[in-house]
Amino acid sequence: MQSVPQDCWLDVLLPLSLFALLLQKSSDPFGMVFLIVIWLGLKFFLRTKTSPIYWSLIGVIAISLAMMTHSVTNSSPSDLLLTLLAFTAGAGRSREQWRASFLILAFIGLVALFIFHIDHGRLNGNLEIIPIQALRDFLPDHALRLRKITINRSGYILGIVSILGFGLARHDQIAWRRWLAFGLGLSSYGMAFLTGSRAAAGLPLLVFLIAEIAWRCRARLSRLASPVASLVLIIGLMINLSIYLPSSPFPISNPSDKGRANVAQCFFTQSISSWTTVLTGQGGDSVSSTCKRLTEPNPGKKFGPPHAHNAFLQTLGDYGLPAVLMLVIVIGLSLRNAIQMIAAGEGLQGTIALSASLFIFGSALVESTLLTTSLQQVLSGYLLAVAWPRTAK
Repeated sequence: MQSVPQDCWLDVLLPLSLFALLLQKSSDPFGMVFLIVIWLGLKFFLRTKTSPIYWSLIGVIAISLAMMTHSVTNSSPSDLLLTLLAFTAGAGRSREQWRASFLILAFIGLVALFIFHIDHGRLNGNLEIIPIQALRDFLPDHALRLRKITINRSGYILGIVSILGFGLARHDQIAWRRWLAFGLGLSSYGMAFLTGSRAAAGLPLLVFLIAEIAWRCRARLSRLASPVASLVLIIGLMINLSIYLPSSPFPISNPSDKGRANVAQCFFTQSISSWTTVLTGQGGDSVSSTCKRLTEPNPGKKFGPPHAHNAFLQTLGDYGLPAVLMLVIVIGLSLRNAIQMIAAGEGLQGTIALSASLFIFGSALVESTLLTTSLQQVLSGYLLAVAWPRTAK
């Protein structure tokens, strides 16, 4: 039996960070952030022998700790910082390290069973797509979420964890691990579906289907990685733009989507109001506060959405065009690297890298995925780094 690499055992802290929600009496994220900061610090400490730069990153964590634990704003600079630090912790890891980490992180779906909470204020709209009436009647009418975490962010966490389970079930070489991973992945996806988040219900299946097609067609992808990655980015951004344009017909049929489109249009208008705001943004929450005041609230809500429901627009408003370009470039290169890994025959790591990159990109188009929830930010950065493996010396 192969031994688990040393740094992989640290990943147990990420599922355990969800248990910290059981101890919370308010929305204070200290318990979750405390375990995540320990995870990051130890990850970097183990790498200090290879490069002194990791001592500097440990210092960045220490300096940012106050922002992570005491931030009262909706959007804080620590949000993107935590994602970048998690990406750094994951970049350059070996195939064996990731294989162990995938299985450990898949247990987040098991931990979630203990902290699921019924949100009596929101119905589960995903039940409408189930064709069997008896099954619809059996499942709870109201949406479920992970304690203090919002419905969409709960769906995101569970959706991306389900990808790990399905990827291991498809490509792991050991039978008992495949069945265990499949059970964990199915459990995570089932809970993601019950959150009522449309993205969490559809995206995991869609991206894994695309990854499976890529795997079966891998012989043809060796020279097409860059064009395919660029095409995916262009198509995704164009579809997203068509949703949020003032003349778009898509939001009209759904009042909630119409409210999101109005806020997105406000975010874009405020972000390009001057060259200064285009280049540097307006800081956390400034555009959110302005658009909350200028846009009409969704039906049944006292105020409009406090964020853009779009990670790229949110980043543009808060931190400016350079940060958005960095985000787009990193996602584009991650897609390219993942396709190259699949073309090279890396079944497990390549499939999960492509699925995770597509899931993160697709979710970023319809939700401000890098806000507020520490575990969500860490999973996003850490799993985006799957597409950036250790290079040969």
